[in-house]
Amino acid sequence: MGVADEGWARVDVGDLDGQDPRRVLAGYARLERIVGKADAGRIGDLVPTYWAALFLASTAFVQVLTEAGLTGWSASPIPVAGNPRAVDLMLIQVTGRCTVPRALGVGMELDPKGWDGSDFFLMDGDATIYLSPKARGALVAAQLRNVETGLAGFEAPQ
Repeated sequence: MGVADEGWARVDVGDLDGQDPRRVLAGYARLERIVGKADAGRIGDLVPTYWAALFLASTAFVQVLTEAGLTGWSASPIPVAGNPRAVDLMLIQVTGRCTVPRALGVGMELDPKGWDGSDFFLMDGDATIYLSPKARGALVAAQLRNVETGLAGFEAPQ
């Protein structure tokens, strides 16, 4: 998962209080004193930060995840200044996990024994946010602004 168009506004969340952005993404670090500063421009439902792995989400994005009953994520409110359109944004953290997938010659397959079954998940050693078919379907159906749900080159077990 990521942003569909890099031309939308970003939010600078600073140095993350010295935390490693991968630990923040994975939910191992909480950000208590972070205040974001948004660029001018359009604010999507998924908002990039200046940290490649971290995204802020709109209330509409979080509502889709909640109403679809998706698992493996949490959201924490982040105050944002600098752009009047950047209101009620939340830091998305991914709590779902998967060990490294199996190679199948062409493409990859998740090893069901190493995947916790979450709809949002990270693979060991990778800061890419992966989606289950259920999560991808819910996000595509919601037609959210600036959300890319492209396939990751592997198949999740059904």
